[in-house]
Amino acid sequence: MFPSSIKKVLSPTFRSSEQSPDDMLWATVDACGSNVAVLDETGSLIYASRAWSRFEHNVLENTGTAATYFESCRRFTQSEADEEASITLADDIKRLLFGADKEFHHRYYFDSLIEPRPFVVHAARLNLAGTGFRVLVTREELSTVQEEFRDSK
Repeated sequence: MFPSSIKKVLSPTFRSSEQSPDDMLWATVDACGSNVAVLDETGSLIYASRAWSRFEHNVLENTGTAATYFESCRRFTQSEADEEASITLADDIKRLLFGADKEFHHRYYFDSLIEPRPFVVHAARLNLAGTGFRVLVTREELSTVQEEFRDSK
């Protein structure tokens, strides 16, 4: 699950009468300047925006694999005693893959060597005609406490 390589590298060639839902989705993701990725029914990353590709490259450089990264991203909670504190990003994505949820929007953090890196993920299950479904994932970095303090000076 969550392989580190992106299967579709080049933009699709559009043929107006033969355009598939995947082609439309790929063109939309390709046009995004933010961190956007699309997963297939198995959770494999099939295409991503340029911003996500840069992000993925940095993640793999620091953690080894995308699966390791998703498993190490914990849901942000107010207390470690909260039962949601053990839920990972990978857990939430699996719920979409198995149809338990249609979408989610949660804050997560990744423990980097310097400080926890907070971010927000919105993911939604998209039912596409003829191709089953896809999962659209967006990721947005949040400021850390140290960054907010530094910026306020």
